[in-house]
Order: sequence, then structure tokens, then C-alpha cells
Amino acid sequence: MKKIYIIPVAHVSKASINTVKNGINDASPDVVCVELCYNRFRSLMSQKRSIIPTLNPLHLLLYYVQQSIGWAVGIKPGEEMKTAIIEASKRKIKIALIDIPINIIMKGLSSVPLSEWFRAMFTREHIKVDISSMFKKGDVMYGLSPQEIEDLIIMFKRHLPTVYNVMIEKRNIYMVRNIEKVLETNDTLLCVIGAGHLPGILKLLKEKYKNGMSIYVLWPR
Repeated sequence: MKKIYIIPVAHVSKASINTVKNGINDASPDVVCVELCYNRFRSLMSQKRSIIPTLNPLHLLLYYVQQSIGWAVGIKPGEEMKTAIIEASKRKIKIALIDIPINIIMKGLSSVPLSEWFRAMFTREHIKVDISSMFKKGDVMYGLSPQEIEDLIIMFKRHLPTVYNVMIEKRNIYMVRNIEKVLETNDTLLCVIGAGHLPGILKLLKEKYKNGMSIYVLWPR
């Protein structure tokens, strides 16, 4: 029976980095799949990372917020993906880049109506997350559970439907199709994906393979 190990990660998280290292070591997969396209992979692995020149002011703001959080906790955004690539390379494990090209994602985001952003900014709806565990253990991944992630994604879809379609739904479908291709010639995969993609990708994989697949989700220890 084929196996898939999924590691849901946050992009500025030491726990995510450690889980990736431990997961690759314990699972010994045939292939490590990462949520990257070729251009993002090249930028991540280069000494000088560049910002995609087509970013609009909103994208730039989000980029710098992520960079600032990473600086505050001493981690470069994307370090968990880079760790997956490095650890796989050390063990001579194949690497698969499974995400949609970044230019397609940016083109989709540029079509999001401003009214959708404004409605989302002023919503009063909130999801309860375990903030105390985040601060106590010093990592965002310790404050999230599978149910909380699913609730956040449902709220995201409700308030930002176009953004959800571009950033989550289309990418889930694209990544699962690539996972299926890799599974044609390999038996054990380990997939490193953003935590927000976990509910959708799990659902698609279970619908596709039903009982013919063993799927394991690896959380921080």
C-alpha cells in the first residue's frame, strides 16, 4: 500500500523546521514534495532572494509583515521548505516541486476586487486559537489544531472568496494532481505544505484513493 506523510507548516516556525527534519528522517520517503514552483525554489535556494517585480502594494505589505515576523523570531520565511530540500538532498531523496507557478498566483490575486479586501478588513468574526500555548512554547504551530485550521479556512472562504479560490482551492487541486503523478512511480511520499492547505488536500486525497492509501499527518512533537 502506498503511503503519504504530510507535514503542515507555518512559514516562520522553528517547530515546523524541526518537524520537517524529524519527518524525513523517520519516514525515509522515496520523494519529498514541497509547496514550491521552480521560480520560488530558485529564489529560496539562491544567496540573494528577490521579490517578484509584479507585486502590488498589498502584496508588498504582506511580504514585509512576514519578513518582520521572521526577523523577530530569528527565522527566514520559507526556511522550512529550504530545510526539506537540504535534508532530502543529504539523503539522496528525490525532490518534487508541486505548487502552481508564482506568476499565475500573482495574476489571480491582481483580479481580486478591492471591495472584497475591505469587507474582510472590517469583519468582526474571529476564530479562537490557543494563544497561550503559542506564547508559552514560542511557536505558532503549537496553538493550532486540525479543527482550528479548518475553521480558519472556512472563515477565509466566507470573507475572501476570490482570494480563497486563488490561494487555496486552485493550488490544492494543482498540488494533488502533481502528487498523483509522483505516486505513479513511487510508493512513499512526504509532502511539506502550508497548514492552510491541509484540510483541502487531505479531502482530495481521501476522495481519490479511498482505502487504497495510508495517509499520516505529522505535527510538532
